[in-house]
Amino acid sequence: MLCGLLDCFILVAVILNAFSSPNEDVKTAASFALGAVAVGNLSYYLPFVLKQIDTQTKRQYLLLHSLKVGAGSCWVAAEAHSRPCLIPQCVSLI
Repeated sequence: MLCGLLDCFILVAVILNAFSSPNEDVKTAASFALGAVAVGNLSYYLPFVLKQIDTQTKRQYLLLHSLKVGAGSCWVAAEAHSRPCLIPQCVSLI
């Protein structure tokens, strides 16, 4: 699918924009959405979320919540064999 990568970029931009909302419910929903979306494409979103946690201190709580949502949906268990190098990073953050 040629537009798949573009769709990922657009989706991330929309979600990250919602992190800046003055409404706490919108921020929480965006955080949940990022975690839920990440479950569908771990190889793209998990490294992205981990990098954002390291670099975006103002959004760190929201990003950690995204990671928690993904972990609750079995991120690590589903991808443990294909992405073992990211497991220690996830564990140390949680």
